[in-house]
Amino acid sequence: MEQKVDALRVVQDPAYAASLTEAHWRSLANDPVWNELIGEFHEMTAPVLGLYAMQLGVPAPRPV
Repeated sequence: MEQKVDALRVVQDPAYAASLTEAHWRSLANDPVWNELIGEFHEMTAPVLGLYAMQLGVPAPRPV
């Protein structure tokens, strides 16, 4: 059973993001709200992607 993760809270609350389990990260990676946040508000999600790319199953962003 997938566990519901608050995608916006992941971005806004570093302690919440740090508390997520592998199952939570898998659930988040498949969450349409999370994918919309990445597409529409990349600057807001970039820090999370930088820290947790491996857990999300995406390549780590390259420094610009």
